[in-house]
Amino acid sequence: PFPQQPQQPLPQPQQPFRQQAELIIPQQPQQPFPLQPHQPYTQQTIWSMV
Repeated sequence: PFPQQPQQPLPQPQQPFRQQAELIIPQQPQQPFPLQPHQPYTQQTIWSMV
């Protein structure tokens, strides 16, 4: 059972894996950027309706 303890470090590599998920989160703020140009686009749609 003693040698089985070293197997615990295996879950440790999972921690850096979570960091990768955090990297994807910062990519989300990039979505609102294109949303800004979309706002003026909506105004154009209203003009078209007129």
